[in-house]
Amino acid sequence: MRKLLSLIILSFLSYSLLAQVDEETTTLHINGYAENTAVSIIPNNKLKVQNKEVSDTFILIKKDNKLSLNSSSDSAKFLSILNLDYNLLNESLIDQAGNNAIDKLIDITSKMKGQKLILKSGELAPEISENVEEGQAIKQKNDLKLKSWIFPLLIGLGGIGLGFIMGKGSRKDAPKSVPAPSKKEPIVKAEPFTESVVTSNNNEKALKKELVALKEKNDLITSKTKDLIEGDNIFYTAAFEKVLLPLQKALDEGDQSEVVKYTNLSMIYLSSITRVKIRKKQNYDDANIQLLIGNNSFTKDFPEIDFQTSLDKIPANLRVLMEILETHNVKSLGDTIIKGYKIKG
Repeated sequence: MRKLLSLIILSFLSYSLLAQVDEETTTLHINGYAENTAVSIIPNNKLKVQNKEVSDTFILIKKDNKLSLNSSSDSAKFLSILNLDYNLLNESLIDQAGNNAIDKLIDITSKMKGQKLILKSGELAPEISENVEEGQAIKQKNDLKLKSWIFPLLIGLGGIGLGFIMGKGSRKDAPKSVPAPSKKEPIVKAEPFTESVVTSNNNEKALKKELVALKEKNDLITSKTKDLIEGDNIFYTAAFEKVLLPLQKALDEGDQSEVVKYTNLSMIYLSSITRVKIRKKQNYDDANIQLLIGNNSFTKDFPEIDFQTSLDKIPANLRVLMEILETHNVKSLGDTIIKGYKIKG
C-alpha cells in the first residue's frame, strides 16, 4: 500500500512537470519557457511562427497524414525563433505521440481551434486577450485558478493519506505496554522490539533503492530513444536532400543518366540502412551510412574498380550493374560501396 501511494505522488509530481495544453485558449504552457510566441498553420501547408517582432514562415510536407518541416535546417531556424531548447520541448511533450518534438508541436497546432497555438511559460497564468468578452474572461480566470491549485491539492491529499497509513502501521508495530511487576516478583526489563524496527528500515531502503533503479532505467531508455530518433532524423534528412531530391529533378528533366545513377544510389543506401536496422549488416554498410551524412573516412579502405578493369577481377554479381551504368553513360557512383567495392569512372 505504501509503495502504491508513493508511486501515485511521484506520478502527480511528474505530470506537473509536463507541458499542459489549454484547448479553450489554444495555449501550450511549458515549465521553464520564458517567451510568449504564436505558432499557426496557414493556407498552402505553411507554418508561421512569431516571437515579438521576429516572424517567419516554413513550408510543411505531409507524410502518412502528418505534417512536418521540410529539412533539419528549417527545424533549427524554427527553434531559434521560438528561443526554445529542443531538449526542454522534447521533455515537455514526451507523453505526446509523434516522431520528434517539433512534429508533436505541429500536430498539436493542427488540432487547435483556428490551427493556432500560443506558447507560454507553465509557471505563470496566461494573459487573457483584450478582445474576449467580459463574461468569457472571468470564466477563463476562474478556470486558470482551478488548474493552478488542483495538482498541489491532490499531491497534499496523497501525502496526508501516506502519512496516515504509515502512522497507522507504526502504531500496530509498537510494543504493547508491560504491566508493572508485583513487589514479590523480580522486576524484568522489557527487551526493545529491534527486529520490527530493522525490518521497517530495510523495507524503506529497499523501496528507495528500487525507485533509484527505476529512474536510472527510465533515464537510460529515454536517452537511447532520443539518440535513435536524432540519428534517424540526420540520416533520412540527408537521404532526402542528397538522393531523393536529385532523383526527382532528374525525372522532371528527363535525364536518363542521372535517373539511373540516383536510382542505384537509393538502392544502395536503402539496403545498408535496412541491414543495420535488422542486425544483418555487411562490413561496408556503416561506411555507406557515414558517407551519406558527410563522413567519407570510413570508405577509404575499400578497393576500386572501373570500366577498364579486366573481367576476371570484377565480381560476377557486379558485372550486370556495371553494364547498366555504362549503357546509360553513368561514369561513377562516387565513394558509395556496393558488394565491398567502389565503382569509379
